[in-house]
Amino acid sequence: MSDAPVLKRLLILRDDRLPFVDLDLTDPGTGEPLGEICLIGPNGCGKSTLLARLQEVVTGRPRWMESGDAYFLAKWRVEEEDLYFSRPFGGCEGIVFRSDIESSPEWSKFTGEPPAFEDLRTLFAANVILDSTPGFGSAASLWCDPDHCLVDGESPGDLTAFLELSLHERREAFHRFLRDPGNREKTVAAVEEIFEATSSHALRHLRQAWDRILAPSGLRVTIGGDEVGLVDRSDSPVPLERLGSTLRQLLLLVGLAALRPDAHLFFDEAGAGLGPALALDLAPLLRSLAASPRERLFIATNSPLVASQFAPPSRIRFALGNGGTLTLARSSAPAEATLATLLEMDFGVIESATACQPDLPSAPTAVDSSRLKKAIRESDDEGELANLIDEMMWIPKAREIP
Repeated sequence: MSDAPVLKRLLILRDDRLPFVDLDLTDPGTGEPLGEICLIGPNGCGKSTLLARLQEVVTGRPRWMESGDAYFLAKWRVEEEDLYFSRPFGGCEGIVFRSDIESSPEWSKFTGEPPAFEDLRTLFAANVILDSTPGFGSAASLWCDPDHCLVDGESPGDLTAFLELSLHERREAFHRFLRDPGNREKTVAAVEEIFEATSSHALRHLRQAWDRILAPSGLRVTIGGDEVGLVDRSDSPVPLERLGSTLRQLLLLVGLAALRPDAHLFFDEAGAGLGPALALDLAPLLRSLAASPRERLFIATNSPLVASQFAPPSRIRFALGNGGTLTLARSSAPAEATLATLLEMDFGVIESATACQPDLPSAPTAVDSSRLKKAIRESDDEGELANLIDEMMWIPKAREIP
């Protein structure tokens, strides 16, 4: 990724789906582009929409048919130079500007009444480098939400189709390996052993990643010959259909990511429906599949367990600003914050409780609050944890124990 353009800042303008967005994608301490972005905030705030907009900017592939006049202004680091690229959402060619536009008097127009895209050529005429260009976004990508997995914008099919294709490629690769002149004097068993140890088509990374996902359920993957199966702790076969839809979708995403380690990953509603142990391990697992620590990971999540695995500069939260408008802010929780602190400072479950639900019965006492925090930290049961977090959400800040 070091030689490829890297996105550093994104402005979204005149967009009916989102309010004005100015998203800084760099580390405030170093100024370097962040390799990870974790979007958090309440339901309906625009996390999924912003994630989809990010994917279009980075990959150049529109997520929707567009009918409005929304456009973006994206700051890219190209080799050692910063450049701005602007283009309407949904396609069309764009314009490349020098980064000097940031210090132009006209820059302030973006925070008020943003000009139309067609007016940018005139507004920043002195800073235009290329008047017409397709853009920088062309990265390989994986998109996953509760309903879809997409590879570079195309559906790879369901988990069964993915397994069939992976096994077909494995068989073809083994037959080619078997016919290699260097293997003619070896037994088939010896060739199989070498193939399993050395070939990328042996699906070792896939098996390791899936075993990590299935470990909390006491299951593991077996891959041999023309079959992929599941077995339990007693090595008894377990039908793939026994797995729930959430787990099957995650297995598909991780399988795709394991076989495409150079792709940028966009994961919407990350952690939804997962047990606590798997939610906590989700981000580390996805990182382990990347070809380099610099391959970018973008997720949107409602899960404090998932968010807790990201450094504070990478956590971008939707917060209520003056006048009730939604704004983007860096995480206010410190590094290594407890889950209870993250719930309060980044997810706002304490601050917003009274305003969101004024007609609920009286809240628990301060002692109950302390008990709930301790129970959340210690719970390993998915259903219990969800109930505890729901209960925690309605505790007024005034009753919190420091």
